[in-house]
Amino acid sequence: MSKCPMCFFAIPEDVASYACRACPPEHNQRQAACAGLTSVTWPVVTELVRDRQQSGVFSRRWPPTSVACHQCQRPATEQVCPTCHYLLPEDWRDSDTLCVALAGARNTGKSLYLGVAVQQLGLMLQSQGVALQHGTVFSQQSYERHYEEPLFSIRQMPQATPRAQTEDAAQRHPLVLSLGTRHRRRRYLVLRDAAGEELQNPPERALHLSYFDRADAVLFMFDPAADPAIAALLPDVVQRGVDQGSAARVLANVLRLSGEHRPPVGVVVSKFDLLQRLTRVEAPQWQAIMGNAGAAMQRDPGVEVMAYQRDDAELLSAEVHSLLTAMRARDVINQLANPHDGRLRTSQFFAVSALGASAVDSGVHPHGIASFRCLDPLRWALAQADLVDVA
Repeated sequence: MSKCPMCFFAIPEDVASYACRACPPEHNQRQAACAGLTSVTWPVVTELVRDRQQSGVFSRRWPPTSVACHQCQRPATEQVCPTCHYLLPEDWRDSDTLCVALAGARNTGKSLYLGVAVQQLGLMLQSQGVALQHGTVFSQQSYERHYEEPLFSIRQMPQATPRAQTEDAAQRHPLVLSLGTRHRRRRYLVLRDAAGEELQNPPERALHLSYFDRADAVLFMFDPAADPAIAALLPDVVQRGVDQGSAARVLANVLRLSGEHRPPVGVVVSKFDLLQRLTRVEAPQWQAIMGNAGAAMQRDPGVEVMAYQRDDAELLSAEVHSLLTAMRARDVINQLANPHDGRLRTSQFFAVSALGASAVDSGVHPHGIASFRCLDPLRWALAQADLVDVA
């Protein structure tokens, strides 16, 4: 099934909408509601509804490659989402899409993770003989400007994700990544970010955040520096993190935003390199936990593995669950294990480090980027949608 990369609504099989580039641009209220800011687009001039009285048989190609604009009579060729009018790639209807929403409190490393994970996806696909491609020009421009250039060219930390209402917000356009084909159908991975500030205190009617409920998976980032004990053990490298209450409150808001369809939730302990440093401090409990060389959270499957390795993932999930307990993050665990409405949802736990080492003077460590297990959450999400093999 194909979903819109912006609003995450399923694309109806019997409705097609087109934008006309020959007509002057105009304010688009539907897209503004989904994006959270004023939007000016080419006017959507035509909506075709397939004749259901013909038992699914249409006399010409469906949907047609072009239609005559009702205003200027010129051909309108670009399909848009019938719900929010976001521009769709040409082969979108004939592809399989996985829509992933990222969440987390402020300073949990979502932007860092996105920047590195996309680069790691490219290396993984390269090992399979496939080149990673962006599905839209907007996606490529957004990734290059907000993630790739700061991290890999300037070697500085990406700026924190601003509110959606910010004119140049990175989340103005989702990242749309083409992963090649599976069973002769093209696969797209869509990644949407949201500002931690918005998720901590979302407005009462957060229409632009309603996509969380239609996501195929939600990745919730948890900063280990949220535990004051961890921050106290590593005062020379830990910047002031969010408090545990903020992390639990953000997760509660995310679960509320996704409460109807209940997509799977992956809890991702970010900045795992901080915890790996605990083997070198005077803290016997943490030395024992992080010094276990045989633990799954001490090894990385690497970028040449595309299949989801179930046994390794489940062992890692159990270890990270225990790790969160040791970090006194029970409020995060309990919201998934014992929801107040009694309706459980699928969940999994991960540990990642985007950089492999703490930033130095707001820049990448001089030794470079050595990411750790960044692909695990994405492999899990892709496996949920049967878009990668399960080993």
